[in-house]
Amino acid sequence: MTKNNLLFLTILLSLTSHAFSQSSHEFRYITHVVDSNSSVSGVEVNNDGTIFIANGRAGLWAYEFDGKSFEKTAQINNEENASAISLIFSDDGTIFLANGFDGLRAYDYNGTSFTNLAHINNTENSMGAHDVAISSDGTIFLANTQNGLWAYEFDGASFKNTAHINDGVALGIAVSSDGTIFLANSHDGLRAYTYDGISFTNTAHIDDGKAMNVTVGNDGTVFAIYAYNGLWAYTYDGTAFINTAHTRYSGNSHTNATESPDGTLFLARGYNGLWAYNYNGISLTNTSFVDRGHSVSPTNDVAVGADGTIFIANGYDGLWAYTYSVITEIHDEFSSMPSINSILQNYPNPFNPATIISYSLAKSAIVNLRIYDSLGRTVITLVDEYQSPNTYFTNFDASNLSSGVYYYILRIDNELAETKKMLLLR
Repeated sequence: MTKNNLLFLTILLSLTSHAFSQSSHEFRYITHVVDSNSSVSGVEVNNDGTIFIANGRAGLWAYEFDGKSFEKTAQINNEENASAISLIFSDDGTIFLANGFDGLRAYDYNGTSFTNLAHINNTENSMGAHDVAISSDGTIFLANTQNGLWAYEFDGASFKNTAHINDGVALGIAVSSDGTIFLANSHDGLRAYTYDGISFTNTAHIDDGKAMNVTVGNDGTVFAIYAYNGLWAYTYDGTAFINTAHTRYSGNSHTNATESPDGTLFLARGYNGLWAYNYNGISLTNTSFVDRGHSVSPTNDVAVGADGTIFIANGYDGLWAYTYSVITEIHDEFSSMPSINSILQNYPNPFNPATIISYSLAKSAIVNLRIYDSLGRTVITLVDEYQSPNTYFTNFDASNLSSGVYYYILRIDNELAETKKMLLLR
């Protein structure tokens, strides 16, 4: 270990907020693909590693990924004016596609082509079929923006509608291992339902904002994503939701989240790119971030491959692949709470292409950490949320920037805390 590395670790330990084992992580870009008519809204990875995307302007596509590059293997578009938004697989590999105002479709994939097996449309107009989920018994559930929640049986050749309830603008849907259906409802928050094969029963409701999507974690935690109100975690006891954690951020675009086998929660944050969070039952901590969200091309969906590769649906920018890994680990059994707010010099500095920015909070506050170029123009906002007292490590990936001097400014409760300079060298 060099003297500089040792000095850096010593400083970090002196600012650690309490006894902890905290890791700093980073996303590393692998590759991406942009085909003609790309407008990627949804992405899923099946058991053999094939990646499927719902392409808003061009239907359903399949890709193989060898760890370095994508190869398109199949494409089908049964309704040119539809808007493919999301997809899911059954245990036998059947693909179910929520296809906007075209409704719900089922497909078989043989490695080189798709076959449309069935189609049903209960959509009245506009976006219509927006999200799709499947229960352990094979029931297909559809979130329809025009007319609520639908249930279908699928026999391999056709759909049969078995139940319907309309509680508003249904945008996202998830099913827990016990069969509970969770619905992200734009006009009134998060709802839970039971389904007995012929009807739905609404068992719980909580309104914490305009719910855009919902996912169920490995341990049954329900994560809801709200427009302008961030990411919220809940426990559900069969009759009520109990909020256990939340992290606020701005944004009002189609977003989704998925949890990896190790418990990391990956969030496609629309116009703010791809984020990773750790959830410990009482709080959500951002562990890494990469900005792939553009004003005309938000990050819409995220999926995790069996080997841990992260795939994101990035609208007009196509399909992207990243790794996510630990880059630093620090242990301190005898540290104390920070007594002051502070921010360290980024490390390494100079850097290429990524660096870590660390800061400490003495009390809970709204934190804003922003990067500027030498002309004072905003490059990216790394942090903009309410945080608890702690020491935080934030990754800054400058892969798409040119060499030069950049500045990072920390604001706490909207007051300037500190400004530091860093140097990107290609």
